[in-house]
Amino acid sequence: MEMSTKLFSTYLPNDRIIISRVNTLINVINQLPRNDKLYMLIHTDLHSGNFFFDDERLWIFDFDDCAYHFIVHDLAMPLYYFLWQFEGTREEKVKFGTNFLTIFLAGYLATSEIALDEFLKLPIFLKLRDCDLYGINR
Repeated sequence: MEMSTKLFSTYLPNDRIIISRVNTLINVINQLPRNDKLYMLIHTDLHSGNFFFDDERLWIFDFDDCAYHFIVHDLAMPLYYFLWQFEGTREEKVKFGTNFLTIFLAGYLATSEIALDEFLKLPIFLKLRDCDLYGINR
């Protein structure tokens, strides 16, 4: 199932530049290959309000936004929200993000696989979250 600008149509301002950029992003996402290792049922809203870590195990909850999507989308969400909430200089944010992503990926890769070329699509899904939140918060 392809994504469509219609998902954003009621939320975006009537601005040609914004609509064009969202269309471009959605077209890029629609061109990505889909198979059972890249595209599956995922949480889609994994942020600090939707999981708990008890020093031994990660407990994920609030699955009401689950959808079929790219697995890299679920990797992008925690990074997005931790960076969004981080207060500090740009250099501190980069260091924090690098440390967070290193630890997060180590845990992910302990149980799952993701090819490097798929992981490198992370910025696409960070930008998608920008679009989602822009529409919701305006």
